[in-house]
Amino acid sequence: MGFEPMVTRCTHKHSMVAQLCFELNAISQISRKMSHFAYFVVDIVYP
Repeated sequence: MGFEPMVTRCTHKHSMVAQLCFELNAISQISRKMSHFAYFVVDIVYP
């Protein structure tokens, strides 16, 4: 949730900065999905 507002702020004139922001946003999305998946697995393995 915390990184979504950053996307609008990341429309920067410098493409390198915009690219970095895009990478950070993608990483945050992936890590969030991974943590959800980890909790899901833990729920199954340890009821």
